This record gives sequence, C-alpha cells and structure tokens, in this order.
Amino acid sequence: MNGVRGSNYLANRSIRQLVTNELRQAAMRRLIGIALFFAMLSGLVKANAQTNFGSMVGTITDPSGRSVAGASIDVRNLSTNATQIVQSGSTGDYSVLNLNPGLYSIRVSLAGFSPQTKSPIDVKIGGTSRADVALSIGSIGETVTVTSSQNELQTDTSSLGGVVEGRAVLETPLNGRNVKNLLTLIPGVVAGGGTSGSTVSNQGGAQTQAIAYGNYQIGGGFSGQSLFYVDGVQSNVPENNVNSLVPTQDAVQEFRVSTNNVSAEFGGFGGGVVQISTKGGTNGFHGSAYEYLRNTAFNADDWFSNHLGRRRPPLHQNQFGANVGGPIIKDRLFFFGSWERELIKQGFVSINTVPTQAQLNGDFSASGQNIYDVSSPGRPQFSCNGILNAICSSRLDPTALKILAAESPIPNVAGLTNNFLATAITSGQQDQYNGRLDYALGKSDSLFARYTFWDPHNNPSDPYGKLTGSGVTGNTTHEAVIGENHIFNASTIADLRLAYLQNYNFQTPLSNGYELSQFGAPYGAFRQQAAQGLLPKLSIPGYNLGANDSQLYWLNTLYSINGSITRILGRHTLKAGGMIRQIGWTTYSNNQGIQFNSDSSFSSSAPGSNSGNALASFLLGTPISTSVSQVQGVHAFFHPFGVYVTDTYQVSKTLTANIGLRWKQPGSYSENHNRDTVLQPDAASPLGTIQNPVTGQTQTLKGNLELVNTSQYSSRREEHLHNLLFSPRVGFAYRALPGTVV
Repeated sequence: MNGVRGSNYLANRSIRQLVTNELRQAAMRRLIGIALFFAMLSGLVKANAQTNFGSMVGTITDPSGRSVAGASIDVRNLSTNATQIVQSGSTGDYSVLNLNPGLYSIRVSLAGFSPQTKSPIDVKIGGTSRADVALSIGSIGETVTVTSSQNELQTDTSSLGGVVEGRAVLETPLNGRNVKNLLTLIPGVVAGGGTSGSTVSNQGGAQTQAIAYGNYQIGGGFSGQSLFYVDGVQSNVPENNVNSLVPTQDAVQEFRVSTNNVSAEFGGFGGGVVQISTKGGTNGFHGSAYEYLRNTAFNADDWFSNHLGRRRPPLHQNQFGANVGGPIIKDRLFFFGSWERELIKQGFVSINTVPTQAQLNGDFSASGQNIYDVSSPGRPQFSCNGILNAICSSRLDPTALKILAAESPIPNVAGLTNNFLATAITSGQQDQYNGRLDYALGKSDSLFARYTFWDPHNNPSDPYGKLTGSGVTGNTTHEAVIGENHIFNASTIADLRLAYLQNYNFQTPLSNGYELSQFGAPYGAFRQQAAQGLLPKLSIPGYNLGANDSQLYWLNTLYSINGSITRILGRHTLKAGGMIRQIGWTTYSNNQGIQFNSDSSFSSSAPGSNSGNALASFLLGTPISTSVSQVQGVHAFFHPFGVYVTDTYQVSKTLTANIGLRWKQPGSYSENHNRDTVLQPDAASPLGTIQNPVTGQTQTLKGNLELVNTSQYSSRREEHLHNLLFSPRVGFAYRALPGTVV
C-alpha cells in the first residue's frame, strides 16, 4: 500500500512539474504579446467600469431649494485622506466617479454661503450613493457640519441586488469562514449543493471540488451561470465556468450581488454578477490574529453510531490566521496582507451493502433470489451439492474472485443488506495568502496591486481500506492584478486593469500505480500499455462496490485587460469601456481505467425477467459490458472580448435613466495542435446509404466529423465567430418619496 501511495504522489508531482515547465517555456512569448496589446489598447481606450468602484452623486441647493451652480465639492476618503474635487453643474448636480468602497465626507463651499461638511457617506462597490446638500446663507468663516445617516437605498440605479458590507462580512459567524455563504443574504440568491461550510472538503468531506464555489442560482438563472469579480477582475475560468477564488473573510472589504437589470458593463452570464472588493491599508495600523476551533468533544453522536454502540465520528477543524494593514507613507502608500490556514479532519459514517462470504463462495441460497444457468439448455436453476441457488466453485471465474477480493470488505454488520458500517476519515487543508498595495501618486493618479495564492485540497480517504476511495483532490490558484485610476479633469476619469490568473484543478485516483498483473497476464499487459495501473471500476446493482477512478488534471491560464473612460456632460454621465481575455485550457492525458458493468441478465430465468442477481452474473465472468477510457491531452485556447457604452441620464431631480449597449465576441475554441473535430451536417456520411424501412426507398446519409484545419474544414476554430451579439439595456430609477425608489 505504501508503494501505491508513493507512486500516487510521484504521479501528481510529475504532472505539477510538467505544468511548471510548460508555463516557463510559454511565459516570455505570452507576456510580450500581452504587453504589446496593453500598449495598443491603452492608446485606444484609457479604460474598468464600476466593477470595483462606487460613485457619489447629489444636488446642491440654496435655502429656497433652487439649484446652485459652481459650488466646489471636496470629497475625502476617511481612511486614506484621498481627495477629489468637483463642481456642481448648471442644474446644481454633481458626480464623483471611481471611488473605492468605504466611508467619505464632502465639504461644499461657494462665496456667499457657509461651507457645509457632510459625513459619513457610505460608498458601496458597484453602487451610487446620493449626498444632497442644502447651503445656508453665511460667510466663508462659518462652517455647518451635518452628520448623515447611511442611506441603504440606491436612488440612482435601476439594477436590482444588494451589498454585504464590511462589518457584516467580518462579524457574521460562518462555518469554514466561507464568505460566499453570505450571498444568500441577498434576495434572489439560492445556494446549491456543496456551497455551505468550508471551501475544503466540500463534497461530502471526501473531495474538494471547485465547481461548488460558484454553485449559486442568482436572479432566476441556473447554477454556475453567474460571473464573479474580485477587485474588478473576472475570476471565472472556462471549465464549467468555475469560480476560481474565494477570498478569506478578513481580506474582504465588501461585495455586491446584482440579480437583475445588470449594467451593460457586464456580459457573458445567464444569472447574476458578484463583485468583491478586497481590503486595502489605511492611515492607521490595524491587524488581528485568530483561531476558530471545532472538535469532537463539542459534538453529539449521530444516530447510526449511537445505535450500534460505536464511538462518535472524529472532528478536528482548526482555522487560524493573521492580517495586518497600514501606511508605508502617510496619505500616499498603504499595504494590507493576510494569511489563513485551515486544517480539517473528520469522520463520516456510511452504511453500505457488500457481498457476504457465502455469496463470494457462490452461495445465494439465503438471498431470496433464484439464479439460473444461462449457458445450459433450458436455463436450469443453479444447484450445487443439493443446495439451490448455489454456484459450484468450479464455475466461478478466477479473475472475478480476485477483483472482488481486492475491492470488497468483509461485512461488519449482520444481514444481507446494509451490512458494512464505514467510518471514513477524511482530511484536508488550505492556505491562502493575500498581499495588496495602494499608492496615490498625486491628485490625478492612483495605483493598486494585489497577489493571491490559494491551495485548498483533500487528502486520500478510503472507507473500505481497499484503495477504492477518493485520492487527492483540490485546486491551486494564483492571481495577480494591477490597476490604475487616472483623473484627466473634474469631468473625465479613466481606469485600466491588467490581470493574470492561473488555476490548476486536479483529482488523482487513490489506486494510481496499482499492479494489475495479479488479476492475470492480460491485465498485466494492459498495465504496460496504459502506463497507469488502476483498480477496476465496478457497477453491480444492489451492492456498493467499485474503485473511484475519477481523475482530471486541468490547467487554466488567463490574461485579461479591462478598462473604461467616463465623462460627465451636463446631466449625462457617459462611460465607454471594454475587455479582452486570452484563455488557455490544458487537459493532461490520463487513463480512466477498466470498468465492468454487471446486471442480472446472465443469471436470470429469461431475458427481461426479474430473477437473477447482478453479483452472481459477475462471479460467472459475464458482465453486461466492459469499457476502457483514455483521455487525450488537449491544449485549447480562445480570445473573448467585448465593448460597451452606458449613459446615466439625470432626467430630473427625481428620475434617473440607465441606458447601455454592449457588444461581445465570445470567441471560439482552437487547439494548439489542431486536435479537434467539427460536425459537418451536409457532408457525405461514411455510412453511405440505407433503406428507409417505411418507404422502402434508398436514402443517402449526410453528416460527418471532420478535423479542423484540413481541406474539409479550413478554420482552426471549432465554430464560426458570432459578430452580431448586441445587448441593449434600459432601466429607470424614480425617487417617488424621500424613502421610496421605484
């Protein structure tokens, strides 16, 4: 067994080394291409949308309620002292764009009026906060200070959804500290399987699967159809639209969930949009260290273990970490870093049905099922030494016996069914590191950069003690983001973000490296051909048998650029932007092993009858089907991109129109070595002709698979590009009453 697990480790290690080597070889070529594209795009569009920012709007009035034009509005971040200065327009309206989420104050001044300060104003990610100010007559030397209540209403956007703010993120008790569990606080969000609790051991404890990280139904869409953004950068990868990153609880500032009528800034989703903002440093030093503990001593026993007098399943969950943030240069350069580790070990009790020793000897007399010899004339009922429904040992297939001996445990509970109580010990761990810098270069430019490493994975779990359980599963994510926010003038602002994302998703069989030759010479030869030994998978109805041979080695590598430029023209706030992603999806080759499927057909009294036993059929060496699967390595890639334009139009003091248009090119997969096929429905079929059984006429069949980049199909893409994918968006927000928005 140690040798098998050693080869399991070495196989997974070799895959990782292969991944690393390929990345090194391709890195320079890709980086040069991306850098050239960055330069070209920055010349065309100095551009991210509200994917990570919020904004502030308001109206300045005099004591009579008339609009005040030309007032100076000084907006200050209460944590970093970052400031923006704008002026109210001819209608008294003002807009402040691309604000990092957090608390702000504004100071409004104009000759002939007393300056007025209003604080705090809560700016939320992806939202628009309204701060109206009524000036009073007075001198510049007088200052009026107003302490505002934090208005939860989004008065100037028609998008539906909600925000989970920093305090709720930090203080809400969460099993496993999984911040995605807070998504269900927003109306219109329904959690799917595997989402509750920790992000490690999220599939019944035995496996860690990334597909569960985004398994939420948002806005009426299906699970896995939503987009997830972290700091304005999309974290979805192509394999099943998996969300590749769940930031730790202490690293999240806040997040927004948009469920319906989402802005044209977003596209390529069928559910909703989740925008997560990570924490940055402030002018004060802040930090914490913590540990959260769950333990067997705190738990009650489950019913099955208690009923059978067994000890309660073990549970040891330790989640600990630390974070710190503060200034490097006051008011200019800030840092924030966090680290968290989770160690979990728990027992899961399951009740299973396995063959009894008598059944493995061919004796099914106690099973209450009649079994028949289909190889003899008339299909007589089996009998051995005068015992009905018993198969003599000379008729039992030696290979079937060896396979069952290797994979089936001895029952530990009396009876023919539910006769094996397994306490499976599962364990796993995850580490996450986050580092972020924010730098205010001056009044016009601000930069930020973040790097995240995350490695959740499970260790092997083997309930039967036969190498039939789950092997190592998990995923590893690296994400790096750089962004700049540039203010051209009080009415024009731009944002640009560059990102790199790598996600490696792996699942290794526990029996990897198994020596198949013990089942016979043909299996030894297969082991040499497949270069990967795995215990056979079994499907025998009525019994919980068979090795878990599931495996995958998927590497997703993504480079992305997204940006926007925004200009205020009177009552219009116009925004134009776009995004492009280079996506590579590599599947590494592997052998999925041998699978035997059995049913009662080869031990029944007649075809289609209810007699017979699937295990008896297998013992006779007659499975209903046998298959071997081989996964070929594939290096696929595609380049989705899109552009949009939006207009937030202040129609009146109480009515805001949100208008937008998006165009997207979703791209189409190609393969580095053209190992791809397409269906040509009008091509001649290799099957030629058939005779129609109804009309009696001879018909020529059509439809054939063709390789890409050949004379039959000249393109390398597996489908033609779609160039007419326009998505218009229109919405209205009407402030009917001070506390009511329609």
